[in-house]
Amino acid sequence: MSVSIIPCPKCGELLLSDTAQCPKCHHVLGRAGADPVDSGMHVETASSDGGSDEIPCPDCGEMVRKELVRCWQCGAFMRQEIAERYLQMQENPAPVIYSLPPDQGAEEQLLDRMMGDDSQAGTVDEDDFVLSESVAQAAQQAAETATPASPSTPPAQSDTAPGAAAPAAAGAAGGTADAEPSGGQSAGPAPAADATSGEASPRNVEDDDVPHSVKTGGDVLLNIALQEEQELQQRRKTMRKRGGRRRPFVPPNGFVIFCPNGHQIVVQERHRGMTGRCPRCKALFIVPRATWTDKPKPSEKAAEKTEPQPEGGRFDRWLRDVRLHIVDPTKLKLKEGALEKAFEPVDIGFAKDEMLLLRLAKPGLFGVPEKKRVEVREKVLQLLAEQVPVGDLPVEEAQAIDAEGVRTMAVVLPTPYPHESMFAGIPVFGKARIVVRIPSPNPEDATQLRFLSFTLSEFRRFARLLAARFGMDDFGVEMGVPLQDEFEELTCHYTDQKLQVLQHVDLYQADPAYELEAIGYRCGTCGLVVSEDGRKKEKIGGPAGKGLAKAKCPKCQGKFGVHPLYGPPKVTEAGEDIEGDPGEQVGTPRGDEASDAGSDGNASAETPRGGAAASAEDSEAAS
Repeated sequence: MSVSIIPCPKCGELLLSDTAQCPKCHHVLGRAGADPVDSGMHVETASSDGGSDEIPCPDCGEMVRKELVRCWQCGAFMRQEIAERYLQMQENPAPVIYSLPPDQGAEEQLLDRMMGDDSQAGTVDEDDFVLSESVAQAAQQAAETATPASPSTPPAQSDTAPGAAAPAAAGAAGGTADAEPSGGQSAGPAPAADATSGEASPRNVEDDDVPHSVKTGGDVLLNIALQEEQELQQRRKTMRKRGGRRRPFVPPNGFVIFCPNGHQIVVQERHRGMTGRCPRCKALFIVPRATWTDKPKPSEKAAEKTEPQPEGGRFDRWLRDVRLHIVDPTKLKLKEGALEKAFEPVDIGFAKDEMLLLRLAKPGLFGVPEKKRVEVREKVLQLLAEQVPVGDLPVEEAQAIDAEGVRTMAVVLPTPYPHESMFAGIPVFGKARIVVRIPSPNPEDATQLRFLSFTLSEFRRFARLLAARFGMDDFGVEMGVPLQDEFEELTCHYTDQKLQVLQHVDLYQADPAYELEAIGYRCGTCGLVVSEDGRKKEKIGGPAGKGLAKAKCPKCQGKFGVHPLYGPPKVTEAGEDIEGDPGEQVGTPRGDEASDAGSDGNASAETPRGGAAASAEDSEAAS
């Protein structure tokens, strides 16, 4: 049997849980379980004392002390007259009494002090300041000289109220001059002096009795208000000069546009005709194209620095950090991702009739430092501008491929015929990477096969440059590589909504330059197409679609599964430059090339996403 300890609700005494009545205050814990013998003993003890200090509550019957107004248990009044009085007070509440503020009641307090006795008049200025003894003595001597005492003047008695001269003298001396006679008699001043002092005494008392802080309080508040108003006006002028808000930093070749929600966005000339997302509200915005009247200056990615980079000679288009894989077929393992990390970054330069591959430096234990690669690039561009032969460039390896060699390049992955591929269709270079076979510098060495691997956005830039410089249109299309976004139109089973479903989703998912968003789902059993709105309406997989893997198809009652359908891809910040420019242009055009280069820069900046584009100069070379 378990026994717990509980406190008494009346006196707080600790009791056992089976206690029926508190032994200290005689409070009955449970009326149903109370022992009648104990209750009787309590009544007899109370009656034997000759008078109990507790009385029963008229409402609930609980024993309550006599001095209490209300019952501690039910809250009822112990006396009927108190209850009636309480109801009357509730019906007729006391009126609200308003008091004057300190500044409004200062005059009334001053009048009360003036009508008071001598002691009150002497203590008026105690809270303000006290004159020094020399000043008080000089004031007293001046008063005695002005009103000499006359023996023929009858004495003036001041039993209850002081004369007119006494308060004036007391106020002038700061409360230090008293009446000379001890019997309450003082020398009476001249009648003219009485009249003068009587007229001046109220004004002097009023000026002396008011504290200095009260007299100057209004001036201080006025000065504070004027100072705040002046600061506010100065701040408004400053804001008006600055344009009312903080302006963002705008680079020399940039300008400011606004998103649909009104947020300021700084873009550059190379972004014209492109779309992006606002970094604050994630809303889509479009950078306006250049007008015919205001043609922008050519703004290349390499020209964004304060100092222009050196020209690259005839190699004016470059692809940076492309993966180069050197494969030995005798050691090849047909496994997904077997050669994904076995690559070296190279820079590819494009001329009108030649393509150049540069391995900038030999990688060490931790690769090639970025600072060293930048220095080598600048040096190479300077030498190429000086028409230095390719073999004399200060790089680890330089491979020049002529136009005939470029036209022998081919896409090996992906392939529509895996049995004809040396890799059997297995993505050994990484998932969803596009692989291009290039000529080897030593064709007789069959153990040094060379391949370039790209993401989808990088390959589209590579294909645009091949089409512009070497006339290789639709490079890789026959192998299933989409140079443009391809869609399939499907219809939702519930809402009849037309869905533009993106094809080749695996290539977009493996590319960090693109971002995909699901617009619908397909049943893995029967192929039922449901849009996102239809899924929410039919509650397939829950409100957020987290239960699609185990959800049942409403049509076939089979397992629905997670098979999303994606809409048009969105270009991220990582792919902004890749999608907008078919290749990085270096150098500043000079002479007759300025107009062609300017049109070239505009064409690259205004190229739609996924489309093949060529500049004016490249089109002439291709034709």
